Amino acid sequence: MCADVTIRRAVPADAARLHELVNNSYRGSGNWTHEQDLVGGPRLTLQQAQQLLAAQHSAESSEHAHASVVLVAVLAAPAGGLETGTLVGCIEATTSDTNLAAPDEPPDGYLGLLAVDSRVGSLGIGRALVCEGEATCQSVFGSRAIVLYVLSVRHDIQQWYLRRGYCLSGLSVPAAPLISSISPDSRLLVDHAEFLVLRRALADKDAAPAQH
Repeated sequence: MCADVTIRRAVPADAARLHELVNNSYRGSGNWTHEQDLVGGPRLTLQQAQQLLAAQHSAESSEHAHASVVLVAVLAAPAGGLETGTLVGCIEATTSDTNLAAPDEPPDGYLGLLAVDSRVGSLGIGRALVCEGEATCQSVFGSRAIVLYVLSVRHDIQQWYLRRGYCLSGLSVPAAPLISSISPDSRLLVDHAEFLVLRRALADKDAAPAQH
């Protein structure tokens, strides 16, 4: 784990900061992962953030199966002009709609909503969140592989994941319908873009039984 942060499960009280962080990362111009020139509209509305964390809290309280788990990174020491305890990163771990697992295997995990505050973007927090997200998919869903989507025009982000063991699956998903489904006000601003499906198999020795 990154020495500068503590990674924990998000709670409902994190909703406002989660909303701010995600939209600054995806729609602002100060973060290298931004999509400001590619996608218009909010990446995550406040209501969506509240509903996402409320559902997670409800599942944990009732011991029902999780639909998804949102993890957040919190500064363990001051950094980037930010105080200890500031929420500076997030990732969502769930199961994939594009399941490439064999019929007799658990569903592939899916990672999304990866965001890191640009003021601490050089501390390795993104890498730490991806690792924790993969581990969560293993422990909660029993996944043996992870799937994620990257816009075809974002070659730099594709390379970031390829360096971390992900491979192009050869599959793609039309970008415009998926973006519109995220939020009614979201829209694709460029032509001929699609989401490439990347996948990484997890080592068998690391696989863990699902814990709902």
